[in-house]
Amino acid sequence: MSLLQQLTQHAVRDLYCACFGKDLMASGCNVASFNEVNIHFSHLEQWFLDLDKNPNTLLDHISSLKSTRLGIYYEALWEYYLRYAGVADLLAKNRQVRKNKQTIGEYDFVYYCRRRQIHIHLETAIKFYIGVQGCDAESQPFKLSSWIGPARGDRLDIKYTTLIDRQMRLSTTEEGCESLHELGVEGVSSELALKGMLFYPASVLGMQSPIDSESSHSRGIRLREDELLLLLSEDENSSWVVLERREWCSPFLLSDKDRLLTARELKSFFLNYFSSKKENLVFMPIQIAEMNKGVLWQEKQRYFIVDDDWNKVN
Repeated sequence: MSLLQQLTQHAVRDLYCACFGKDLMASGCNVASFNEVNIHFSHLEQWFLDLDKNPNTLLDHISSLKSTRLGIYYEALWEYYLRYAGVADLLAKNRQVRKNKQTIGEYDFVYYCRRRQIHIHLETAIKFYIGVQGCDAESQPFKLSSWIGPARGDRLDIKYTTLIDRQMRLSTTEEGCESLHELGVEGVSSELALKGMLFYPASVLGMQSPIDSESSHSRGIRLREDELLLLLSEDENSSWVVLERREWCSPFLLSDKDRLLTARELKSFFLNYFSSKKENLVFMPIQIAEMNKGVLWQEKQRYFIVDDDWNKVN
């Protein structure tokens, strides 16, 4: 049984997946795996298990956040790990770099890695992108521009380029070096922890993965309203959960069956949801998880549900 399978607390599972979950992209995402780190720090597995039994310090850390943004939550998880896991010495978080009194960039984290005995500049991001259809996506589905965020204002190509070409290179600029020097750091190795999930359209069979994506990246399915209703009619005995935004970060685990929805209940939920939309109002996609019964209810498959006009808004 893997360590993640042994963890039952939602926040602790999120913490593990933030640090050791599947990378979204193959290039630039060079954060070490759990096994690599655990070889050098044999206490780490027990640290996670102990935290799972008593997660109060982690929960207190999270509850202090003033923002509900998922990226801020993800950063907070990394901060907790770097401060308390006994594997690093955290030197700075969200350290702004300025030129002529203007901010030109920010280090998400600067820390000393005890395993490799070097300083690290770490950029962190968690993203959930949905594959779109249309001329561009159908002719070149591997293009990063064919994958957009649920709010439609975020695209994988733009985010990835910003991370790799700007944020990851901050330490090579004169101002970036000066900022590190103020911390007593003469040089860093820049790394990227980009996690999340790509949702493939159910209607596009065999849609290619985006170029440079990690082959083992986490995958979900994108369904339009009509596709969801068809799926639910084909499997009336299925069990479902509508996920809150902070429940996106790790495979969902459920002990409280009161949150479970039957196929009929989920169908009713979405019929009400989509029928309530007003003219010209763009609705946010909703993430849901199909659940399997085990000792606890475990996630079987993740879906993003979009309205039928999704591809008309790019």
